[in-house]
Amino acid sequence: MSNIKVIVTCFGSFGGMPSNPTLSIVLQSSPNITDLLNSSALPCTHETYELPVSAAGVDTAMSSIFEQIKTHEGPVIIIHCGVDGSQISDGQFKLERMGFNEKEFRIPDNEGYQPRNETIDASRGVRSAWLGSMCGGETTSDNLQSEDAASPLLDSCVAKLHAKGWAEYAVPSNSAGRFVCNYALFTSLHRAKKANETRKNNVHVMFLHVPSFELIGEEVQVRFLRDLVVACVAEVGALGPEEEVYSGPPNKEEGTVNCIDRLRA
Repeated sequence: MSNIKVIVTCFGSFGGMPSNPTLSIVLQSSPNITDLLNSSALPCTHETYELPVSAAGVDTAMSSIFEQIKTHEGPVIIIHCGVDGSQISDGQFKLERMGFNEKEFRIPDNEGYQPRNETIDASRGVRSAWLGSMCGGETTSDNLQSEDAASPLLDSCVAKLHAKGWAEYAVPSNSAGRFVCNYALFTSLHRAKKANETRKNNVHVMFLHVPSFELIGEEVQVRFLRDLVVACVAEVGALGPEEEVYSGPPNKEEGTVNCIDRLRA
């Protein structure tokens, strides 16, 4: 299956943060994710976007993204990337299982909007959630931690990454927070669910929370994102052995930063 489209998004700075690591690994690093995908043998096309750090900006961007994929006949994989800004960030890559129907912004977004205890979709309850990594379904607070909340595509991708050496780095997560990251994930999953009603369930959505560069270096983060794309494409399409090639985490000699030469290889 070669008609796969991969869309990777990132965010810019917000809340006094001078820079956002996702903007670097998706658009600014040398190499960035576009550079690595251009040099790979993956049978897919790819696009990258910077999402505004605002609810209104996310709505506009999502409208544009989902409008342009209407004409794409093959599977679509959307990977949203955001920074884990929590003070308890443990230096891991978190793959979010679900987006919550809640707007509880801890700080104003970049347009000054700060909703508190509001729903994103007023037609559903504040505790409802879309399960991540389509095609999931809707669930409620009663079973968010249960086996029913598993996201098959996400869990399969995590298993692939663990098998390729990322077990210490990659973990599934059941909470994307309640700021713009969660807003983007819920909105994207909601739109994907609607799109899949006429697209044979072939729009898939993921959200990746990355740590700061102080915890995991820039080059390692680019490497992980590339391997995540490989895992997703492998799950959605059929890859030959020559195509399903992973970079893997750095070895002890490389450390967490000095692996740029292998990334370019």
